[in-house]
Amino acid sequence: MTSDTKLLPYLPYPRFLLGADLTQTAKVLYAVLLDRSNLSRANGWMDEDRNIFVVFPLNKLADMVDKGPSTVKNALNELEAAGLIERRRCGNGMPNRIYVKQPDSQDIDRLMDKKLAARQLENWPSDSQKTGRQIARKLAPNKISNSNLKNNLSGVSESARILGRYGNVFLTEAELSELQADFPT
Repeated sequence: MTSDTKLLPYLPYPRFLLGADLTQTAKVLYAVLLDRSNLSRANGWMDEDRNIFVVFPLNKLADMVDKGPSTVKNALNELEAAGLIERRRCGNGMPNRIYVKQPDSQDIDRLMDKKLAARQLENWPSDSQKTGRQIARKLAPNKISNSNLKNNLSGVSESARILGRYGNVFLTEAELSELQADFPT
């Protein structure tokens, strides 16, 4: 790098974040939101009290920091609990407004005090581990009742009996006898 070298695009990363008792995801998220608030300022996104706000959908935030939506929600909750952001609902179907706050010296001292800050561990591996991004998804409920369970399963012998506390084990009489012989209790 020389005196003529042009800097690459960067995020503002306040120094107090280096010592703050926040997860790494929360720190990066704060830097992203701080950067986005500068864009909001340039676009005139202010409320009636002239406070600048950010509109940033959760899935876009998750993509930007390469984390899952639930990890980003936890980080947003952590930032809100630390007093670094405030979220306001705007109504059904409308995105939340995020107000990015800049802490004063007392707030910075509080954020850096490891004993007073409530810290939640991240559910993600450390940066040194290579893992793929987890994708949150809603699983479909199991709507098969015990009465029609046997009809819906292929590959289960006709002579198999439905057993188990939840009716989810299929054994023939021979398999059941063998199991009872191996494990009498």
